[in-house]
Amino acid sequence: MTTLVGTQQDLEDAIKELIELEYDAIGAYELAIKKLDNLAYIDILKGFLSDHKGHVVKIKEFYKGTLSLPMTGDLVKGSLAKFKVTIGNMIGQDLNILKAMLTNEEDTNTAYERMTKHKGVSNNPALELILKSALEDEIRHKAWLESETA
Repeated sequence: MTTLVGTQQDLEDAIKELIELEYDAIGAYELAIKKLDNLAYIDILKGFLSDHKGHVVKIKEFYKGTLSLPMTGDLVKGSLAKFKVTIGNMIGQDLNILKAMLTNEEDTNTAYERMTKHKGVSNNPALELILKSALEDEIRHKAWLESETA
């Protein structure tokens, strides 16, 4: 799945799409954790899941009372990421689940890279810090998944 998050002209629209993408990632991680056999992988993915949940909390706290953001991850986008994990599980190997998660992390990396460069972010240092911190997490997630699936 290729994301369009961060291409929106309006910053608030982009933030809403980013939150939806985060819920997508959260749903995919929750499913992957249930399907994996390798306990070490489960522990690492639980950490990544926690990071994604933290991103949602920080962004929502930043916009508290000023922007109506999605409250749950029950979206069409969420089912697409979960589908990737399910497909990986059908083959029955943890490696395939990790490969599916890597494609999800590629999307979140792309989204946060765009968001940190969004014209509406440059004049807001607090939001920029939140987004750059999240991007660092996403880069770390992707790097780990790449190393495990290479």
